[in-house]
Amino acid sequence: MNRYSCGSLAVNKWLELRICLPTLDSYTQRLLRENKVPFSLNRELQACAHLDDLQWSQSNQTVTKSSRNVDWHRQLNGKRIRLTSYEDPPFVILERDSNGTIASYQGFIYEMIHALQQLYNFTYEVTIPSVGTYGQETWNGTWDGMMGLIVNQRVEIGVGPFSITHSRAKAVDFTVGFYEDAAAILIPPPAEENRLLACTKPFRLEVWIILMIIVVILPPILWQHFKYFRVIIRHRGIIENQILAKQYSFVFGVLIGQSGQKLSTTGITVRFIGAVWCLSAVVFASAYIGVLMSFLRFPKLSPVIDQLEELPENHFKWIVQRGTALESLFVKATTGVYKTIGEGLLESPESFVDARVEGIHRVAAGGHVYIEEKTLLESDIYEDYVRSGVCRLSIAKKEFFKVNFAFPLPIASPLKPLLDQKILQMVEAGLVNHWKNLYWPKWDSKCINEIKQKSRPQSLRLAHLQGAFLILALGCSLAFLVFLIEHFYFLCHH
Repeated sequence: MNRYSCGSLAVNKWLELRICLPTLDSYTQRLLRENKVPFSLNRELQACAHLDDLQWSQSNQTVTKSSRNVDWHRQLNGKRIRLTSYEDPPFVILERDSNGTIASYQGFIYEMIHALQQLYNFTYEVTIPSVGTYGQETWNGTWDGMMGLIVNQRVEIGVGPFSITHSRAKAVDFTVGFYEDAAAILIPPPAEENRLLACTKPFRLEVWIILMIIVVILPPILWQHFKYFRVIIRHRGIIENQILAKQYSFVFGVLIGQSGQKLSTTGITVRFIGAVWCLSAVVFASAYIGVLMSFLRFPKLSPVIDQLEELPENHFKWIVQRGTALESLFVKATTGVYKTIGEGLLESPESFVDARVEGIHRVAAGGHVYIEEKTLLESDIYEDYVRSGVCRLSIAKKEFFKVNFAFPLPIASPLKPLLDQKILQMVEAGLVNHWKNLYWPKWDSKCINEIKQKSRPQSLRLAHLQGAFLILALGCSLAFLVFLIEHFYFLCHH
């Protein structure tokens, strides 16, 4: 059947139910009502068209969507929509002319706005907040910044990387998220480890302790074996002056690879212990030299901090931009490391900055770290690299506080269904990834290459061998002290 015959059938059934049924006698009406299936126009049309539930649902969606699109075109065509923005590359970029006046609005998020503008033929005007922040809730429950403009319905859409948080969601409506990001910590770049104590790096503390115990205990063992065989030595007429100092000289000399070390020729047990020690010393010495050369020629770059939990125990001061979701996260926290960070912020008012560039300059100057969304930090690192030509900044390894970015709208905004639908379509079509590739900086490859260059084999410089010179200086100082003691000893006794 075609749709017209199906429609006629459905109308006839409706007429039977509404017009013909009341004309029958009461007994017949009761029988029909007890045995009839409840009438549904949708069900009658679906049965007539021979469609299952999925096919019928899809056909209904097509009709609904087309009518909805017509409504949006009619409502938005030629209209002027009020927006509020705050420059935050790469999400929002304000391009200015030679006079400093804003000429156009670009960036990752404005690509979405421009795509909607082409579809629905509307224009927009942008209000820059006087406070210059995303906005935070004040003591009396009102909001400032861009959030304040949205809550007071002075604008229709907030355009920027707004994090969806609990406090914001109570004041405005959010669209579906269009991007997920996490907070990170901006730190100075990885630094080379100190070479002053490079001679101790090949072995861990427990290995050094075991070696010292062996060096201390083994000579007395060898000396006791010699004393045990002393009687036999005298009976054979062999006289050897084996004092304990000679045993220490042998054990230590073998360990540091000094040739010409001699052991007592008496007793197989002593010889076997000496041979085992010589073999072990070769292994120790080879491992030590190999690891030491690797440490000196291939410098290890260590980040100054890896995660947020290390901040309270570190000497760095932390910075957060005022009026952001991260400020609320830390200041309002009641437990854990977030509370500790928040208390540190409140104790030092200078820990809050009004602009990201101020936080970047403090980190580059030293002694500070800056907490912000990772994408924004990547953009800051790229801009700093372009200005200075050097990778002066880096990002801590572990992220935290992962959130979604979305458009904030006034409560019960009629634009929310349209934006939700179109954002999901843009994500599914791959446009979001395409725009990300256009605006995301490529700083990481340049800085990674620079770090790799530092990690390549290097010729040993004086700074690399400062540990060896330190040992030499300490040894000479100790020898001079012993010389003074001997000198005064002989003066007193002669």
